[in-house]
Amino acid sequence: MIVKVAKVGVVVPVHNRLEITLRFLESFANVMYDNMEIIIVDDGSTDGTSEAVSRRFPKVKIIRGDGTLWWAGATNIGIKYALDQGADFILTINDDVIADQSFLSELVLQSQNNPDTILGSRIMKGSNPEIVYSVGGNRCFSGGTFFTLNRHNQNWSEAENLTEAIIPVDIVGGRGTLFPRKVFDLVGFFDAKNFPQHCADYDFVCRAKAAGFKVAVATESILEDHGPENAHPKGLAALFNMKSPQHWRTTWLFLQRWGPAGKRYWLFFRQIASCICQEYRTRIHHETK
Repeated sequence: MIVKVAKVGVVVPVHNRLEITLRFLESFANVMYDNMEIIIVDDGSTDGTSEAVSRRFPKVKIIRGDGTLWWAGATNIGIKYALDQGADFILTINDDVIADQSFLSELVLQSQNNPDTILGSRIMKGSNPEIVYSVGGNRCFSGGTFFTLNRHNQNWSEAENLTEAIIPVDIVGGRGTLFPRKVFDLVGFFDAKNFPQHCADYDFVCRAKAAGFKVAVATESILEDHGPENAHPKGLAALFNMKSPQHWRTTWLFLQRWGPAGKRYWLFFRQIASCICQEYRTRIHHETK
């Protein structure tokens, strides 16, 4: 009997990070899985990303955007294409990670063993692969923080539950997360209107949980984080830059949808206040140098 290998659509939104994108594709070529299609959604890059990917990786599907899609819009386009091609699972992943060889096969195995579960990856630090970046996260809504990263900055060899294949968590992001096809049929897609860049992944997972899906991390599905340090704006700039996870509109809309009743205004104020304080400290530091 021939056993069908589940088809995975690997959706990678990119924009003007040519070298990072090529490094990702070179590393992902080592991932051992027999039935996947990599879909690069290039949202208006001006650095030759699409052309370089076409030359070096001709089997990769490239979908071009006009520069207005942001993360959520680009990811949605890639997901819809993959579903039209018959994908059983969708893997959302960013180009600033490097995957372990068995990364995808382990994700699919655990997803098949745990139906109706959204599975994230264990993400380690690229600067020190023994140190954890995150094993999913939890909503906390305390002070100016909405989420905590599980086991952040811990040594994995010293962490608990090392033998567990999957660990239930409250939340996972879109970087290295496997979604069963069914979730898009029941929940829809990422909310690109309200969360074009940040929080679209967290919002989607919250919606999926509300629809009855479980959320966990496959502990042996491993990625290394190679994202640039200090990539996000700081201080007052963080409030008004769409690339910032502290963008005021993103923060407010997420709190309105998922924040605890009675604390939303307070949490929003704390987020704003933290950016103002950071701006003040930065200016004082520069003035005293």
